[in-house]
Amino acid sequence: MPDHYRINAIWTWVCVALYLALCAAAIAVWEPSHDEGATWDQALGEVVIPNGSKGPVAISELYGAIDGPSIGIMEVAGRLTSNHGMHPPAYYWLLNVWTRVGGTSRFWICLPALLVGCLALPAMRRLSSRLNGSSVAGRRAMLLLALAPAFVGFSVYARPYGIAIGLVVLSSDVLLRFNEKGLAPKLLFIAISTLGIYTLYHYVFVLVWQLSWLALDAFAEKGPNGRKRLLEVGGCVALISLAYMPWLPSLLSHLQATTDAY
Repeated sequence: MPDHYRINAIWTWVCVALYLALCAAAIAVWEPSHDEGATWDQALGEVVIPNGSKGPVAISELYGAIDGPSIGIMEVAGRLTSNHGMHPPAYYWLLNVWTRVGGTSRFWICLPALLVGCLALPAMRRLSSRLNGSSVAGRRAMLLLALAPAFVGFSVYARPYGIAIGLVVLSSDVLLRFNEKGLAPKLLFIAISTLGIYTLYHYVFVLVWQLSWLALDAFAEKGPNGRKRLLEVGGCVALISLAYMPWLPSLLSHLQATTDAY
């Protein structure tokens, strides 16, 4: 293995280990917040303590007291489409299925975000290396992300933000390979972007910036190849929009409810 690849591999494993160690420490001392209780209500159902009593309890007790969700996938969608849900469904569907497999321990609930975070670290290295033209810059950017308090904090927070951050990094990495030959980079960008807007509404701001950059870069290239690239961007927009159509009525309902509140 050439030294360049070997060094990158070592740095990647070190950064992943640092990131996971910091996340483990955060899980050990984290005091669950009110927002995480909202996640529980939307993804898993009403709180039912084993002795049969219902009522408010400390959030920290829920993870140990309940073995899995009490509602199904369709009921999760129903809760999210109400005026009290106000969220796209991907994260909550994931938790509903995920907790059926492994229960509701703190670590198990956080594991999907941790896995996405581990993938985001080498993606940040590649992204920064391309932008700066330096593998050293890429490794430093990866290390900064691994140590970033917000990245670590959201990774152990039972809300969709940690996964959304990881998806932003992953899609931005793929974005810089969008114009490579073949369909793979384009389809991967479409898939990650669709998952992003199904995970967090605010992801659309990232997507608009990314698509605008692709369109402007293609527009700057004159001739048939520039027009071909613009058509590819248009196709990308069309496919992402088509994939989001099933949830569009819920989004519009949430926007209306938000507007009415003010």
